Amino acid sequence: MPVETAADGRRSVHAQIDVDAAPEVAWAAVATGPGISAWFVPTDLDGRTGGQAVSHFVPDGSMDSIATIAVWEPPVRFVAGTHEEAGAIETEWRVDALDAGRSCVRVTHTWRAPDDCHDAQFEGYAHGWPLFFRILALYLRHWPGRRCAAFQATGVADEPAEHAWAAFAGPLCLFGVEAGDAVETPDGEAPLAGIVETAGESELLVRLDKPAPGLAHLTAYAMSGKVYLTARFYLYGDGAASAAASAQAAWQAWIAERFAATGG
Repeated sequence: MPVETAADGRRSVHAQIDVDAAPEVAWAAVATGPGISAWFVPTDLDGRTGGQAVSHFVPDGSMDSIATIAVWEPPVRFVAGTHEEAGAIETEWRVDALDAGRSCVRVTHTWRAPDDCHDAQFEGYAHGWPLFFRILALYLRHWPGRRCAAFQATGVADEPAEHAWAAFAGPLCLFGVEAGDAVETPDGEAPLAGIVETAGESELLVRLDKPAPGLAHLTAYAMSGKVYLTARFYLYGDGAASAAASAQAAWQAWIAERFAATGG
């Protein structure tokens, strides 16, 4: 999304999605720790003015994002602030009612700057949200309110990204599939079966039957001369935790046999 500028020097970007959920259900998904963890990254959230929201981007806590809640207006709006290279950042979450029990979820990042020196960084944030919002929408459509067991496994390959993606997706029988296709990895490979929701050049989002009901996002993205291959899983239901533990071990072993480890 393009950066919007205001007369008082504020700059902002936003992203939004309409979801098939009543406002109170959508609010629980974006304003509670278990809700956010079910479609984004593991998150702890103390829902009150002055409370903290902590997003854990890697298991060891080295990339935690810690925000302090400045405005808490359930079930419609909250604002959390962080301090980054760009200075003080405000992130506002809103849930607005639509017709027929549907809702609009919107996130806005706002900062002050005299020029466009940080615009690319925040445009990157805005472009990243649509993927997670697709996961949010599917979560709310199929498993609203269900607790989630999530994991990811990541490896590294040499560029170009299209070759790395072929080496990643090919042995899993996932290369060249399209939205709507039923897919299943072969016996002896990392476990996955389900229906492809979206398919891109080097990306898949799959609604899962195996290893448990849930979602899997597989992608290859180039950064700093390397290609990072990631399988991110969100599993839901009573057996999700045990299924996630078993599947995580299998996926990590499968990736480690074929690609360099990242420690993530």
